[in-house]
Amino acid sequence: MDRIDRRRLFTRLGAGVCLTGLGATVFGGWSARSLFGGGDERLEFGPLEPLVDLMQSCELDALLPKLVGTWRTGTSLETLVAAGLLANARALGGEDYEGYHAMMAMAPAFDLAQGLPEGQRPLPVLKVLYRSAARIRKVGAQDHDALARIEPAAGAIDLREMTYRDVSRAERLLIGRTVEGARSDLDHLVRDDINVHRVVLAWRAWDGQRFTGPAHAETLLRQVLRFCAYEDRLRKSRSQDLPDVRTAVPEIFEEHGLGSVTEGQRPLEDAELDRLAGQVFASSRSQAAGAVAEALAAGFDPEQVGETISLAACQLLLNDPGRSRSQGALPRGSVHGASTGVHASDAANAWRHLARQARGAERLETLLAAAYHTAGQSHLVGDAPFAPAARPAEEDPARILSDLDAAWNSGDQRAAQGLSSAYLNAGGDPQPLFEKMRRITIEVDGALHAEKFFHTCLEGWRSTRATRRDRHLIALARVCASEVGVRAPGLAQAHDLLG
Repeated sequence: MDRIDRRRLFTRLGAGVCLTGLGATVFGGWSARSLFGGGDERLEFGPLEPLVDLMQSCELDALLPKLVGTWRTGTSLETLVAAGLLANARALGGEDYEGYHAMMAMAPAFDLAQGLPEGQRPLPVLKVLYRSAARIRKVGAQDHDALARIEPAAGAIDLREMTYRDVSRAERLLIGRTVEGARSDLDHLVRDDINVHRVVLAWRAWDGQRFTGPAHAETLLRQVLRFCAYEDRLRKSRSQDLPDVRTAVPEIFEEHGLGSVTEGQRPLEDAELDRLAGQVFASSRSQAAGAVAEALAAGFDPEQVGETISLAACQLLLNDPGRSRSQGALPRGSVHGASTGVHASDAANAWRHLARQARGAERLETLLAAAYHTAGQSHLVGDAPFAPAARPAEEDPARILSDLDAAWNSGDQRAAQGLSSAYLNAGGDPQPLFEKMRRITIEVDGALHAEKFFHTCLEGWRSTRATRRDRHLIALARVCASEVGVRAPGLAQAHDLLG
C-alpha cells in the first residue's frame, strides 16, 4: 500500500481522531507497520501526524493558541497528550534530559486535569506541552528527528546485550518482538541500573499507550532502549565499573529461592509493614533487598511488600533537611526537583507499576530491584522527620487549614509539613488538601518534577492502607511549599487563552 492509499484509508477511518484503542481495533496488533509494511524514512503517525508536526515545528509563541483552538473545535485532551508524547519521542528520542522529563510529565498532567472545572482542564496539559515544545526548539529539533522509521528484525538475540553493543540493531529487534516479549526484555534492561530516570521513563513509556494506543507503542518504547544505551556509553566513557545491582539482585533472588516461589497472599500486619519499611529506609541496598526477598519467600503479598518500599521512599522526603546550598534556580533548603526524596518516591512508584504488570519470578525480582534502589540513602537525610507534627492549641481542622494556606503562600516547608500532619490528625478531610495542592502544582514551575510527584503521592495515598497513607499527603504538602515562587513558563498565556 503506497503513501497515498494509506492516507485515503486514514481519511475513511476519520482523520484527527484519537488513536487510543484504534491500534487494537483496526490494526489488531503491535504496530501499524505490520499492515503497511515499509514506508518513508520519516516516522509518521497517521491521523495524528498533523498535530504531532504542529507540536514539533510550530513557532513557540503561536503553539498554545493553535492547541486551544484545536481543543475548542473538538480535539480531546487525550489526543493532545498522544500527539505530545509522539512529538517529544520523534524529536528527542529519550536522550535529552529536559526532553524526557517533559515526556514523563504528560500523563500526570492529564490526570491532574481531571480534578479541574471542564473549561480549565487543558491548563496542566498545555503547561507540559509548552515545556516539551520549548525544549524541542532550544535544541534545534523542530526540523530534525531523533527517531527515524525503521524495519523490524527477527531473531532470538539477547536484546539486553545487543542494546549495549549496537543500539540501532537492538531497536529493530525490539519492534520485532511481541508486546509481552518487548515488555519482558525491557524490564530486564531497566533492572541493570538504579537510575531514577531509567525506571520512570520505562513506566511512562508503557503508560503512554493509554493515549497513543498500541499502534505507536514501539515509538514510546524505543526511548527506553536508547536511554539505557546512552547511559552505558556514558559509563564506559568515564571508565566506571558495571553497576552493582546487575549482580547483587540476581544473587539475592537465587539465595532466597524466589525462582520457585509462588506469589503469596499473606497480609502484612501494621507492625510488620512498619518494620519492613524501616529496614528498606535505614539499611544498605543489599540488606534491604534481602529483607524484601525474605518477605516474599515467606508468602507475603507482593503488593503489600511494594507498599513498604513506597513508605520508605516517602520517609526520605519527610526526613530531608533540604539542600545544603543553592543549585541553580533551586534555593538552599528546598526539596523539590531532583531531591533525594522526590527521586526515591518517583522511582519506587514506577518500580511498583512495572512489578504489577509482570508475573511470577519477574515480578518478585522487580520488587527486589525497587528495594535495592530505594535503600542506602538514609545517610543523606538523617534519622528524624524534618518537622514533627505540630499540635496547635486550636484543633479545629478549618483553622489549621487556614494556617496551612499561609505556610504554602510563604514557602514555609516546616510549617507545611507539621500543619498538614496536624490537620489530618485532627480528622480533617484529605480532599481539600489535594485540591489546594493540585492548584499549586499546576501553577508552579516545579523544576521538571511537579506533575510527576503529585501523581506519585496521589497513587501512594490510594495504594497505602488507611492507617499509614497520610505520610504521602504530608510529603506532598512540604514539596508544594518548597515549589512556590517560580511560575511555570507558558502558564500566563494558557490562562489568558482559556479565559
